[in-house]
Amino acid sequence: MTERQLILSLNAGSSSLKASLMEGDSEHICDFLGERLGTPDGVIHLPGNKTIQSKGMKHEVALRHVLNYLKEEGYLDRLVAVGHRVVHGGTVFHSSAIVEDKEEQQIKDISHLAPLYVMQRG
Repeated sequence: MTERQLILSLNAGSSSLKASLMEGDSEHICDFLGERLGTPDGVIHLPGNKTIQSKGMKHEVALRHVLNYLKEEGYLDRLVAVGHRVVHGGTVFHSSAIVEDKEEQQIKDISHLAPLYVMQRG
């Protein structure tokens, strides 16, 4: 039996990080929730009722915990795409888009519409 490909969906807010792992186009595998990120009470909730709390935990650290979990569970090698919700697409984005250099610049250009989080790619 061939293992199906996985997609990680992200939604970063000003102090939160929500993530869902999906198999194929519809089967939900698990969720992650980072709360109060960037505050003294920053926390990330992982599947299996595992919680990691760290003073001043930021989005990058919370995402690293998500990726470490995916690696430990054997999901990371099956990950073929990562999607991120853009809170406001302005007049530029009306549907899903692959983010390359042009799209990254367009997102930066309209970031004033919802200036919660600066996207970094690398």
